[in-house]
Amino acid sequence: LVRDKDLYSTIKKTIGDPAKAVAFADTLAKNAKTYCALLNADQEFWKQYGFNTYKSIRALNILAHTQPRPLLLAILANFASAEITKAIKVIESWSFRFSITNRLGGEGMEREYSKLAKEIHEGTIKNTKQLVATMKLVPSNADFKDAFQKYALKKSVLARYILIELERAKNGNQKLDYIPNDNPEDVNLEHVLPQTFPKAGWGSFDEETHAAYASRLGNLTIMNSDDNVAADQAAFADKKQF
Repeated sequence: LVRDKDLYSTIKKTIGDPAKAVAFADTLAKNAKTYCALLNADQEFWKQYGFNTYKSIRALNILAHTQPRPLLLAILANFASAEITKAIKVIESWSFRFSITNRLGGEGMEREYSKLAKEIHEGTIKNTKQLVATMKLVPSNADFKDAFQKYALKKSVLARYILIELERAKNGNQKLDYIPNDNPEDVNLEHVLPQTFPKAGWGSFDEETHAAYASRLGNLTIMNSDDNVAADQAAFADKKQF
């Protein structure tokens, strides 16, 4: 792990002769293309790894986590293709758990992911099973569940990701036709209790209670865009009909 301000001096100490400098520049050039692919799941690069890996890379960008990138680069450079697919799915899961619990914070994630990346480059970690066994700080199911129940969503794109993944998990591959797509023009994110304080039809909700619950995941659903417009700020009894 090297901070921005120390990067130049660290490279200068490590790269001590012209041959090493050329080799390092070649490595940077190769990794730059892979790094660019990490920023965009739609790049041609990901087709070789299949839809699930595409989905995981897209999710990592939705979560806006930059910390796993050194680890992802190490995995892509050193793991077999089948292991790459499994490992990236694991990192999506870890990142989501860290996002919900905020257990390590940005610096903590950066530190832990960098350690794992170094061990992969050194050959200590050679596959996904060893990667999972080495990572000891992932939030437990109990910690994640507790945090998830209280989590307030600030980004609609993250809310849509969570709700669609929940629907996929519930329906599996048996009812793929019923799993909603993530195009906001077709499927909207609906706040059951309206985002703005409702004027009527919501019983005893006061402004403080409204503020506490309006952005919770349990108040959100994915909904056909036409129905979403029609529902607007209707009372709960009316919204249930959609």
